[in-house]
Amino acid sequence: MHRTIKFLGVAAIALMSAATVASAADKLSVVQVASGALGDGGIFDSGDAGLKKAVTDLGIDYKLIEGQQRSNLLSDFLSEAADSGQVIFVNPGYQFDSFLPDIAGQHADKTFVYTDGVAPGEAPNVVSISYAEHEGSYLAGIMAAMMTTRPDIPGINARLGTSSSLTTPSK
Repeated sequence: MHRTIKFLGVAAIALMSAATVASAADKLSVVQVASGALGDGGIFDSGDAGLKKAVTDLGIDYKLIEGQQRSNLLSDFLSEAADSGQVIFVNPGYQFDSFLPDIAGQHADKTFVYTDGVAPGEAPNVVSISYAEHEGSYLAGIMAAMMTTRPDIPGINARLGTSSSLTTPSK
């Protein structure tokens, strides 16, 4: 749920920045090109849920193109998306690095949102969104360590400690 909200927030910012592309009479058209498939509860599902919510809440048109791990077709999928949408989310961005600059250059009137990293090149119509996944993992570890001091929770150790060894010369 948290990822969905985070992705929706990112989507809303990108959609607002691209809203000037569409006239008042047009619906904003958004396409997500996912390199993989939906169904694992990961980033593709979060993006899909967030953009479906934008359909309901903001009245956008939305299309999903699932790559199904067919990396040899991602360039074709991205070109298809650029032909049919005003805002194109590439998810995750790094799998589109080799051809995104060319396709974005051919579609200067479209906005490309490169998720989970920084897009190569300096195309003015490509927005990069970087996540700090490591911070969430770090905080989850801290929270787990803090919970170990609570013996009232079944399955949690009563104390926190470390175990290590070091070979030292004896005197």
